[in-house]
Amino acid sequence: MKLTLKEIENATGGTLYGDNITVTSLSTDSRSVDGGCIFCAIKGERVDGFDFIKGLDSKDNIAYLTDRIPDGVKNPYIVVDDVIAAIG
Repeated sequence: MKLTLKEIENATGGTLYGDNITVTSLSTDSRSVDGGCIFCAIKGERVDGFDFIKGLDSKDNIAYLTDRIPDGVKNPYIVVDDVIAAIG
């Protein structure tokens, strides 16, 4: 996978905030996020991926796919209505 955030924005119908970087991987597990990854913040029964965004923001060259706007993050993100539907 090699996509720009603009391409992901267009495919998901979301809204991009920040730089149009290129990502090469996707993760729903915050422990596996490295440079070039887009972290998909999925809300589960016990854990909400959105809660991990601030902790990931110290990493460089990553992005977030989320259903709400995170406050005070430096990395770019795409806001969609439904994260699970967007990655489908």
